[in-house]
Amino acid sequence: MEISTSSFPEPVASASAPGWAGRSALVTGAAAGIGAAVASRLAALGVSVTAATLRPGEGGEDVVKRIIDAGGKAQLAFGDVSDEQVVTRLVATATDAFGPPDIVVHAAGGITSAAATADLAAADWDRIMAINLRSAYLVMHAVLPAMIERGWGRIVTVASEAGRMPTRVGSSAYAAAKAGVIGLTSTSPARWPPPA
Repeated sequence: MEISTSSFPEPVASASAPGWAGRSALVTGAAAGIGAAVASRLAALGVSVTAATLRPGEGGEDVVKRIIDAGGKAQLAFGDVSDEQVVTRLVATATDAFGPPDIVVHAAGGITSAAATADLAAADWDRIMAINLRSAYLVMHAVLPAMIERGWGRIVTVASEAGRMPTRVGSSAYAAAKAGVIGLTSTSPARWPPPA
């Protein structure tokens, strides 16, 4: 069984990389930045991509249009990946269009408050944890059973150096969340499948 999770994507040498064409992917945070670049690259490799963004008008439409215009297969889906029901719906949307996701890249996340720890409201802490760490767990939890059943899957989570070595005042919640993402991702390969 090949189930792999990684904090860093596997290098791909060319668009003819074996084993990628014909697969399906779910990419969160696909409106811009890393998520948009990954969605485009996967599509160029022949992967059918469900690009998930928080809401319409954030750039996801342009990403999907570029993929389709280049001859790739893609669809756009919207929702807050810190909400379990939304994640379930996103995975179902991806599955209905292209089959169960073989590849999942969780690039959604961000900072909603840069207040220092002493000034950070609990609600801000909770939101930063939700959009960075809870969302990573929910996405992994939603796709792992089908990957395990199929015997193949790839999950990539996007973390940050802030999770390893915070560098600025006011990033404590973000740093803690990204450290959690690193921990979640690095322990998942050892746990899926669970030891017999």
